[in-house]
Amino acid sequence: MRTCRGLLAGAALLLAACGPAAPGGPSVTVGIASAAQGKILVDAQGLTLYTYTADSPGNPDCDQACLALWPPLLARGTPTKAAGVPGALGVATNLAGRKQVTYRGLPLYTFVNDKKPGEVTGQGVKDSLGVWIVATP
Repeated sequence: MRTCRGLLAGAALLLAACGPAAPGGPSVTVGIASAAQGKILVDAQGLTLYTYTADSPGNPDCDQACLALWPPLLARGTPTKAAGVPGALGVATNLAGRKQVTYRGLPLYTFVNDKKPGEVTGQGVKDSLGVWIVATP
């Protein structure tokens, strides 16, 4: 019993040191940037956001293997829009059980091959279920 209490206390300290869970953190902001495609939606780091044609409004359809290549824009609190972003942001639960930001109902993702702001290497990528499209305002 003494060992279990020590482990539980250590785990509690470790969790406390890691900071709050996603819902308690700062909100996620969606912004607008210019790219070759025109105005596009970006995350707070300026990385391009994408939608997936296999998703339906409020219903992300990207599974664990898909999410490894297309990380979802996860909600932390209520998502916010930068100045000039039209349309509504929302939140949906994805297949991994996480809260994901939506734009006009469609779930938003980044792409692992986009390493810096302005890159749009995911535009038009196809898989067995759908096509990835740069999110535009």
